[in-house]
Amino acid sequence: MNAKEFKNIIYDKDDETGVVLVSINRPEIKNALSILVLLDLYRAAELFDGDDTALAMIVTGANAADNHDPTREAFSSGGYFNPAELESLDEKTRAEFDLTDIAQKKLCLKLWQINKPIIAAINGLAIGGFLGSPGRPPGKTGSGI
Repeated sequence: MNAKEFKNIIYDKDDETGVVLVSINRPEIKNALSILVLLDLYRAAELFDGDDTALAMIVTGANAADNHDPTREAFSSGGYFNPAELESLDEKTRAEFDLTDIAQKKLCLKLWQINKPIIAAINGLAIGGFLGSPGRPPGKTGSGI
């Protein structure tokens, strides 16, 4: 997957610094973590991890273009499940989801395996969701969320 294929996040790598900015781009639902957002975050983590020129990743929440009130911004408002999202997917993409894994263990394990800094730039409301993503497990070195 390349960065232009993401639909629910913005993946922007600065080639000069190697810093990747990942913005959860669902301001209409306060950047809540739907199954599609979680899949894009997992794929972004894979892309970041596999790119030797990507040195650090910052995760933040996008804001609506017409929002000029910082008190109405959201990093992530937690989980969001809409059955219509799942039904809209093709079979191959739907097969990537384990709906019994509400904590998204697959994404958490991927983040743990990355040996590069991952920084959460919390820019507003933050309830559960990606805020709850784990930092480094015991015994790992380097930065974590």
